Amino acid sequence: MRLAVSEIFPSYNALQTAWFSHNQVLEKNYRILENKSGKCFRANCISAPERNWKQNETICQCHINARPVKNSDGCLTGEWKICSFHGVHTCSDYESTRKRNYKCSVLNAVSPSLSGYVPNRKKRIGAAQQVREIAQRSNGIHLTKSHAYKVVTAKRRDGIEVHIGQYFLLTSYFQHLKRADPEGSFILETQHSLWQSEFRQFQRCYVAFSFAKYAWSVGSIRVVTSDGTFTTSPVFNHIILLAVTHDGNNQLVLLAYAICDIENESNWTWFGEQIGKDFEGATAFVADFDKGIQSHAFQSLVRSMGAKFGRCVRHMIANARDHGVKRKIPDSVSTAVYALAKCRTKGAYQTSLQYLEHLDKDIADWFHERKEQFAAYLFLLEGKPRFGKQLNNAAEQMNSVIEELRQQPILDLLVGLSQWMIKKFVKHSNLSKQWAQEGLTLTAFAQTKHLSCMQEASRRSVLITYHEGTLWRAQVAHLHNNTPGSRLDVEVNAGTFQIQCPCQYQNEYGRPCIHAMAIIIHAKLEPNDNRWYNSLYHLVTYSQMYSWPIPSISLLGNLMLEELLPPEHKVRGGRPKKKRYESSSARPMTCRACGIVGHTQLTCQKPSTQIRYLNHRQQALQYAESEAKMSVM
Repeated sequence: MRLAVSEIFPSYNALQTAWFSHNQVLEKNYRILENKSGKCFRANCISAPERNWKQNETICQCHINARPVKNSDGCLTGEWKICSFHGVHTCSDYESTRKRNYKCSVLNAVSPSLSGYVPNRKKRIGAAQQVREIAQRSNGIHLTKSHAYKVVTAKRRDGIEVHIGQYFLLTSYFQHLKRADPEGSFILETQHSLWQSEFRQFQRCYVAFSFAKYAWSVGSIRVVTSDGTFTTSPVFNHIILLAVTHDGNNQLVLLAYAICDIENESNWTWFGEQIGKDFEGATAFVADFDKGIQSHAFQSLVRSMGAKFGRCVRHMIANARDHGVKRKIPDSVSTAVYALAKCRTKGAYQTSLQYLEHLDKDIADWFHERKEQFAAYLFLLEGKPRFGKQLNNAAEQMNSVIEELRQQPILDLLVGLSQWMIKKFVKHSNLSKQWAQEGLTLTAFAQTKHLSCMQEASRRSVLITYHEGTLWRAQVAHLHNNTPGSRLDVEVNAGTFQIQCPCQYQNEYGRPCIHAMAIIIHAKLEPNDNRWYNSLYHLVTYSQMYSWPIPSISLLGNLMLEELLPPEHKVRGGRPKKKRYESSSARPMTCRACGIVGHTQLTCQKPSTQIRYLNHRQQALQYAESEAKMSVM
């Protein structure tokens, strides 16, 4: 349908589609001024301001104003009528001026929603789509693909000063953290610059807040899962090291994080030393064999902490495929490996191993030779509760949480991580108060597991064989693969709240198994008593875990300027596509780093960090000074 005054559209979506198609044909961008599906729809050209744009004839007059149609009774009919419409973009009357200034107009319009955003260096098309989504979500601005691409190019060029300038504020930021949270651990390590010895250069930093330390000491699972991920900044490359655990509600708890220049043995060992000092009593350190973790120094460090090092089962399957048997592993074999890792007794482990040998003997031999690296097998030998954790998915899940932060400059990245931690701790503290008002004695996760366990246990047949005082022994029906099987001899002590069952579920998860719960229900031994559960699942423990006061980490008035050089920029591996550049260029190649004609920034042999720093130092100082002044105001 065509756009015209008094034109009626059958629905709100049809009106929006017609307006979008009209601007798409003209290759124009527009801004939605008011978007209420039940009241009105107003939009105008992006080159015009949001207010008083009709009073200036030199500004583009393209706009639309539509309202819903009502019947004689005053009820909405679902149709929409255009009240005012001007479809010609008068900004095209000044074509030369528009071409020269249109990019600036687009940047000014979307700049509030793109402050601090720096697109990825590799994926420019994906960054353009991301810019379109941010502009649409924040300001209601619809950008064409070409204009979004120009925004990406301009933001990439202007983002270097922001990245360099935020290093100048790092020293004062860490000093502020130490003042705001004296019991936390905040370390910023620098080194002498190789090309400008009078200045210090960033090397690595470490952050562990006091409330995370207290949460670990009170009620966290004594398993540290760790992983490293890289930043997606187009300017300087960093590695983020994370240490994560779980609480009694099966929620992620970020313990500490570090940012370093490279993932190697030195940085991983240093990170492990800080974790060992701040979070004592860990029973296991679960990770994959990343660069540095597989070193002898890191393994010795974990053993000196009194913990066991275990590898993630999922990563071991991938390593067996790539470096072990060197062939694709079927899904049935992978399922058998996961079953092997979940075994709670040595007998079940041998049975699962025999089944795996029946499916694929090479895979079974490869995993059996490395059973000491199994995080699951280590817990099996120690006989300690692992609460079902045999993967390092917790750390990788944290990587996906901070995906948007990974492209930010270093100070924005550190502030974003701290804000995420504070937000989660405050949320969990409020949840504990809400559950206490509802009368719960367990966490919501444990309560859900408790109700499902009681429902299943009520269907099991129980034959009491011995009873004296608070001690009960019985034979409980056991189901294997949802089919009736043998009976298990189970012992329950209602005085000490101890359970002995061949399934070892209590030792694995810290809560009663179905067989023990069947005896508790049959003998009427107060199945809702929370003492049957590990103290980790108690609501009192959960509330105490998140009761530590959260420090105030406001940056207002706490940023000062101190020059600190960024780390050395490392060119990523891979052969540069020289032939593509030579065949497609009528103009010579010019390096953006050093300015010399004949090569690109990817193949520049000079230290690009030095060139970038010297070329953008003045702009970076101006940015840092403005940020410091804004923090004081």
